[in-house]
Amino acid sequence: MKEINISDGVDGKEAIIIAQNYLIDESLDKNCIIFWPKVKDSFIYDNAWTVNFPPSIKVILSTPFAFQVHIDKKTGKVISAGWNK
Repeated sequence: MKEINISDGVDGKEAIIIAQNYLIDESLDKNCIIFWPKVKDSFIYDNAWTVNFPPSIKVILSTPFAFQVHIDKKTGKVISAGWNK
């Protein structure tokens, strides 16, 4: 796992690392391609990032949506996570 410093808040690159670590910790990394995430400002939560991971080959036919991890920009905490529908 990569370590990050959140004392100054979380930027987009740090949000990706937090989201990747979350997927690995929760054993969700087998269902997503964790190497090609896309990060953007969340439209669901205020002051948060949304990190999208495409589904892996084994789940793409049943779930053609991205797995989203929402990260608080100030604390670096995962707000929520799940398949985008």
